[in-house]
Amino acid sequence: MVRMSLKHALVLFLAFASQSLWAANLGVTPVAIHMGGAVNRTTVSIVNSGTDAVTMQAEAIAWKRVDGVDQDGETNDVMVNPAVFTIEPGQSQIVRVGLRRPNDQPVEATYRLVLREVPVVREEAPAAGTTVRVLVAMRLPIYVAPNQVKFDEQWDVKSDAKGNVIVKLQNRGNVHYKVGSIKLRADDGKSGGVPLASTTEGAVLFPGESRSFNLKQAQQRSLPRQPVTLEVFTDRGPQYISTELNKGD
Repeated sequence: MVRMSLKHALVLFLAFASQSLWAANLGVTPVAIHMGGAVNRTTVSIVNSGTDAVTMQAEAIAWKRVDGVDQDGETNDVMVNPAVFTIEPGQSQIVRVGLRRPNDQPVEATYRLVLREVPVVREEAPAAGTTVRVLVAMRLPIYVAPNQVKFDEQWDVKSDAKGNVIVKLQNRGNVHYKVGSIKLRADDGKSGGVPLASTTEGAVLFPGESRSFNLKQAQQRSLPRQPVTLEVFTDRGPQYISTELNKGD
């Protein structure tokens, strides 16, 4: 379970599907929605663990990425019910999410479920010194897989003259690939211990996208010339990629 401060409530899409999110006394499960094939509908659970009732608005929007920049837009592809609801303290609400049509494209379709807290006018004036509460706004990614899913990632690992390790990833599949952390190991990657280099920099790569990651060495030392293993934490679980460590300029 991930507990986030209120100022971080907007940064949702890099959380993993197996986790829950907590923000302003609201718990949301799951934080990533996967549909496609025979799965054309699902549910999201929102729990109010606070002491005040919370009114929320829910809607689905299109999520595109152009030249590495996220772009939101309107969509009629996804149904959300209910669109507006109030959750009393200690209670929960189920939001139903469904597809109006299947994904007939060769690549994954992407959307976002936006949950916004609706401001409520209170009759009583706030007491002196009362903390102003920021309204919650959360975005959950919606991934709709194509009929035939293809996983295909290409990795390239290089080290420069200063000992920096650069890992380049290209997503050649037709669905997204989410990275949570990367560790470079000299063995098969499963024995544990201190890695040669690592990063906790996360990213979601759409089909056709590339991304470079800079790994920091645990301690400055000569890197091995033999094959190495990348231990990658993804939303599909940990993966171990055997590869060569190339020497760059």
